[in-house]
Amino acid sequence: MENTLIALGLLQVRELGRSMSQSRTLCLVVLFGILLFGGLILFLMYMAGLQK
Repeated sequence: MENTLIALGLLQVRELGRSMSQSRTLCLVVLFGILLFGGLILFLMYMAGLQK
């Protein structure tokens, strides 16, 4: 099973989830990063829509 996760590149995601469950600070930093990345994507989509 572990070899399959490594091949798919998902082992790091599982380990990140494990680490996030142990560290509140890491959890907040990851969530903040996801929000910033999502905001950037939305901003870029908005700006692309203005380029008619």
